[in-house]
Amino acid sequence: MQSELRAIIPNELRTQRRKERDKARPPRDRMKEGRYQDHYTKDGVRESNREKREQARQMRADGMSLRAIAKGWMFQAVVLPSGQGA
Repeated sequence: MQSELRAIIPNELRTQRRKERDKARPPRDRMKEGRYQDHYTKDGVRESNREKREQARQMRADGMSLRAIAKGWMFQAVVLPSGQGA
């Protein structure tokens, strides 16, 4: 129960303690941690979705409707290995 108790302190003291605690921590480099490996490109699409976007554009150029393209992606996502499912 001791660890569950929390003190009610003024906002200024809380802010001061937070600053001291943050100064004691080493700075983080989130890029080195691999946090931003799948980043947004300058053209507004994630790096991992570029191939998908190109396939959708090609399907549209081939005359497929937007609904058919979307339905195609939906069915690609639920393909089960043989021997599973109904």
